[in-house]
Formats: sequence, C-alpha cells, structure tokens
Amino acid sequence: MPNTQGTTITGLALSEEKNNTVLYGYRVPQSTLGLYRSSDYSKTWNPLGAEVDGTILYLTVAPSNPQILYAVNENNAVLRSQDRGKTWKELS
Repeated sequence: MPNTQGTTITGLALSEEKNNTVLYGYRVPQSTLGLYRSSDYSKTWNPLGAEVDGTILYLTVAPSNPQILYAVNENNAVLRSQDRGKTWKELS
C-alpha cells in the first residue's frame, strides 16, 4: 500500500477477477483509515471510500462471487459487502 512503512495493515484478501489478481487491504492510521483495492499487483491502491464500523481484522472475498466481501472487526461483528466494499451491512 502507498507509504506503508510504519503503517499497520490489519486485513488483506486476494481475489482472481478476469485473469487478474485483485488485492484488498484495510489500513489503520487515522489519516488514511479504510479499505483499499489494488488491481495492479499492489503498485497502486485506491480507497474504496466505505465507512466500516470498527477496525477490520480479517477480510475475505467469496470464492463464488468476487463482488462479495466478508470482514470481521475488533468487536467480532461480521460484515458483508455485496458491491466490492462500497457498502457494508452487519450480519446478525
């Protein structure tokens, strides 16, 4: 991720999409907090802009559908996004 020296990344997931590896990562520092996506083997990262409750500790992409992401935050809440991380809902 850009300028990651000394930065904590708490979630990282990989997905194969149209013969391309896509990476998703959650960055912790308050100034750059949030979920990021890279489709060029981590040369560039773009923020997804979605606000997520809490810090993402675990992140995965559904193997059957790369649009669906699952995350777990520090409060053990399980979250799901059905639009590649643009919006999130807590699963109950």
